[in-house]
Amino acid sequence: MPQPILRLTGRKSERELAHAINGAAPGVLAEEAARLNALFIHYSTDYVFDGSKASPWLESDAPNPINVYDESKLVGERAVAASGGRHYVFRTSWVYASHGQILCERFFALHVEREELRIVDDQIGAPTSAQANRRSHCAGNRFERVSRDRQRTRNTCGTRPLSYDVQGRNIVVRICAGGAWLSGE
Repeated sequence: MPQPILRLTGRKSERELAHAINGAAPGVLAEEAARLNALFIHYSTDYVFDGSKASPWLESDAPNPINVYDESKLVGERAVAASGGRHYVFRTSWVYASHGQILCERFFALHVEREELRIVDDQIGAPTSAQANRRSHCAGNRFERVSRDRQRTRNTCGTRPLSYDVQGRNIVVRICAGGAWLSGE
């Protein structure tokens, strides 16, 4: 039995390159997975939405990307769906873990480099642990084995909305002091 194909990447600037990497490439890979009868798993972002909703986004909400990156990710989602193969699209946001080149490491590096951290407080998101993404991925594989629904998009973002500055302070507090997570504002 073919193994699932997993893809995760991002590119936030340069329109042509963003559309090639985030838009066209997922479709090509999903078409190849369909040809091989392999399950294709694609990680996208909640940035396909415009951020205007005060509650968590649902899969049934209409996407409305507001910049090149967001638009390219939606193009990729649609290209994966158009492949006709078995697939899952997981929309995630603000991924964090205790290691790796992601949010925690970036905030900690800034904390070490600078005497004072200046972090925007007008961006609200739902931080998502890498472990939660892995659980969604595994649940998708189990679901796919027993379901006739071979194509699915799931929003896998965290459930606690926080501002970017609260998330940054959380990371520094947890890493430096072993403290508890701060609540949202």
